[in-house]
Amino acid sequence: MIEWDDKYSVGISKIDDEHRQFIDIINMAIATKEHKDNPEELREVLYRITKYALNHFSTEENYMIEFNYPEYQYHKEEHHDKRMLNFKRHKKASCGQYHDANNHGFGRGGTHIAQNNLKR
Repeated sequence: MIEWDDKYSVGISKIDDEHRQFIDIINMAIATKEHKDNPEELREVLYRITKYALNHFSTEENYMIEFNYPEYQYHKEEHHDKRMLNFKRHKKASCGQYHDANNHGFGRGGTHIAQNNLKR
């Protein structure tokens, strides 16, 4: 499981709070995969990740515009790629391909996302 660490903080409380929520959702995904492997629960977690991503990325992008973040375009493209990956996972799960959706990055992928995205 992933625990919040101050090294993930970007110094903006709204973004940090959303990142904490993201870690909670990733931990749910990890638990679903490792302990339950329940297709319905997996579908629900994928939905939450997708919904989270849409809302959170929009929030981050608005802050980046407001503060003239120099890497805005690059970060926006990263968000687009992550949105597409989440949609693919959700679509696979919705079509009954739970293991395919699950194998596209939950356990170790969640850790990777947390370590590489939260500090940006």
